[in-house]
Amino acid sequence: MEQNMEQFKAHTQVLSESLCMAGSFAMKCAIELNIPNILHARGDNPVSLQDLANSISIPSQNIDMLRRVMRILANRGIFTQPAENVYGLTTASRLLLFNDSSGMSPFVRGCLDQTLNKSWYYLSEALRSEEGITAFQLANKGKILWEVMKEQPELSALFYEALGNHSVRTMEMAVSQHPEVFSGLESLVDVGGGTGSSSTVITNTFPEISCMVLELPHMIATIPSNEKVKAIEGDMFQYIPPANAMFLKNILHDWNDEDCVKILQKCREAISSQTNGKIIIVDIVINSCKDDKKLTELQLMYDMLMMSASPSGKEREEEEWKKIFLEAGFSNYKISPLMEACSIVELYP
Repeated sequence: MEQNMEQFKAHTQVLSESLCMAGSFAMKCAIELNIPNILHARGDNPVSLQDLANSISIPSQNIDMLRRVMRILANRGIFTQPAENVYGLTTASRLLLFNDSSGMSPFVRGCLDQTLNKSWYYLSEALRSEEGITAFQLANKGKILWEVMKEQPELSALFYEALGNHSVRTMEMAVSQHPEVFSGLESLVDVGGGTGSSSTVITNTFPEISCMVLELPHMIATIPSNEKVKAIEGDMFQYIPPANAMFLKNILHDWNDEDCVKILQKCREAISSQTNGKIIIVDIVINSCKDDKKLTELQLMYDMLMMSASPSGKEREEEEWKKIFLEAGFSNYKISPLMEACSIVELYP
């Protein structure tokens, strides 16, 4: 009997793993139909299935399909269902609202984009390949992600919107949960800081900090320069301007160990003339919260995403990070997990 029960659980697990994408694509469907915003517009008043169908112009013959989409999302905690065929928002679905600078709608649509998802079908082929090619490249005729985005401006816009929104939310957690990391700094270089979303959160919270966003030429125009955030054109492998702190958010996970060492050595040079200079890294440290299996699973999913799309990128465990830090000439570090996949790492020479 016990063996039969174990078999039943295993059978159910495999079925669930095989079909888990159904819930993800149901969430994408709800976003595309603008359902979170429709429910949000009603305030605290739950919305009936019929009212919801009328709001998004669902043909009468398809209302049952809408009910089934809402049923699985309510079961997964994305929406509430206080009564039969009546729905409302949860904390999770509030993250899916459009026109929210830290909302997760672009991230969901990006992760489930058809072009990006093709790579999963080539994962086993990539593992067998002796050419060091990624699943994404196999799915896109040898092209890397950045080349494909140049050809598809809509995908590029979605990608950077998703990164920017996700960055804002992560940084809001970082400055709120660990203000001591940034307190007392006067200057900071946001190395490879993209559109400057992280620097904006930092300067909004700590107006005494002057931030410089170091980026490549094609990104400079996207950075909103102001009194506190200054865009600087440059290459982190060549030169990084001096400041109290170097800040690297989701940068090192794009590079192999050797290149990470080179980047950190350039950062070390940039703080060498500073009193109490340090490097601040916001990145995933796998198994940072050892008792939280769900969080570790999320971190491992990020690593699979990096493996499928990035020729040299990966998420790392603490021992892997430590090896890089020591090779780059750093003797001391401190890891502070955030209430999400990333941690803040303070690195001292």
